[in-house]
Amino acid sequence: MVLLKNQVEWFAKLGNEVTVLAEGKTSVENGGLYTISSLTGVITPFSRTFLDRKEISYFSGVFSPEIISKAARILRKLNLDVIYTCGTSFSAVFAALLGRLTGIPTVHYVFEYTEPWMWWKGDSETLKGYKIPLTYKINQFINTLPRELFRREILQKWGLKNVTKIIASSNYVKRLIQKFIPVGNNIYVVYPHVDLPTLTWEARNHECLITYLGHLWQGRGVLDLVLAFSKIIDRYPQAKLVIASTNIHGLTEHYLNKLIRKFKLESRLIRIGKVNDVYHELMLPSTVIALPYRDTPSIKLIEAMAAGKPVVTTRIKWTSELISDGENGFLAGVGDIEEIANKLEIILENPKTADEVGKKARETIKKMCASEKNVRRILDIIKREVTLPT
Repeated sequence: MVLLKNQVEWFAKLGNEVTVLAEGKTSVENGGLYTISSLTGVITPFSRTFLDRKEISYFSGVFSPEIISKAARILRKLNLDVIYTCGTSFSAVFAALLGRLTGIPTVHYVFEYTEPWMWWKGDSETLKGYKIPLTYKINQFINTLPRELFRREILQKWGLKNVTKIIASSNYVKRLIQKFIPVGNNIYVVYPHVDLPTLTWEARNHECLITYLGHLWQGRGVLDLVLAFSKIIDRYPQAKLVIASTNIHGLTEHYLNKLIRKFKLESRLIRIGKVNDVYHELMLPSTVIALPYRDTPSIKLIEAMAAGKPVVTTRIKWTSELISDGENGFLAGVGDIEEIANKLEIILENPKTADEVGKKARETIKKMCASEKNVRRILDIIKREVTLPT
């Protein structure tokens, strides 16, 4: 959603008329840049009323039977040139359906490929090594079943084949979706993009802060990070671990609290919720941003690099396309606690090296992921591929 909001704002800033169809009621402040039309369906209020718990929800109003037809009715009334969507490879299904119902060309930006998942096993792989209560397994099975029965690979294949044009967020994603696309149908690669903050190097404090931000979820490797941190606390008594998260997975939080007690981290770990300014309040004071992903990288990684911060992450999916280990960031094996700890130590032991790595990280993002440049590339692809007026 962060990426899509950024794209929409830049589409509008660059002189395009943009209408956003948003699920449910929205309070997005857009400064009059674009129009917002709200969509609701039968399941939308149900899911928000009964399933809006602390853990990450599996439900969405997009599964309401009438949501697509409502969107199509709105789109037919508008004088549109193209329908643009951004999300997983599976969400190309919804773009393709809207294109069929309206006759409007569709362009789908695939941020993440929806890989096959043995959903009946739930989080057993992600939370390997941690006991998963039976009640949790049953609840997850019930919550996941409707989505996974609906999300079959045959549908994903149909969606990817029936959108007018696909843009992939990385070469990794491109390789995965090429098997669904007819030979000769070119797939463009445009990396996820962020606005580069204005750096204020002199404003940084000199605390030794290792910062994690994003979902409090072991799929993002937060428990791995706590274990790695526990291995270096004696050598770096001044170091503290900051965990900033507003979206909380209940079982992950349970085990986080157990690790805090086990390693006596109460005075060394700082929990932060929602902040008004991520850069100034979280990133700027940090010595390093640590995001040791287990499932999929997020836009937070690119934001951290754009902030000129050395990052420690894992060799997973597209991270190695942006990061050269030891040059503009640090890569560790997925779930490799020792290697994550070693990478953190390199940064804490060598502040000058860490600063150089952070500066190179920002240069990488400026070159490959700057918002205006990449959004202009997307617009050029749209205009060229769906024959829009220039």
